[in-house]
Amino acid sequence: QRLLQPIDLPAGTFAIHVAVDGNDNHSGTEQQPLRTLHAARDRLRLRPHGQGAIVYIHAGVYYLNTTLV
Repeated sequence: QRLLQPIDLPAGTFAIHVAVDGNDNHSGTEQQPLRTLHAARDRLRLRPHGQGAIVYIHAGVYYLNTTLV
């Protein structure tokens, strides 16, 4: 269930999907989401400088054992 509708993003925007049934070894696409917000953070840090980004967090409960910064 989506609570928010997708927005139109500029071409070249880096998108990552995170889902509780994902896997951090996946690519982070909608079909192959990551499992943790920490993995999404790490992928964001690898993108080219200045490239816009969005993280889609799918429904679920995400526990953080450490800070995300």
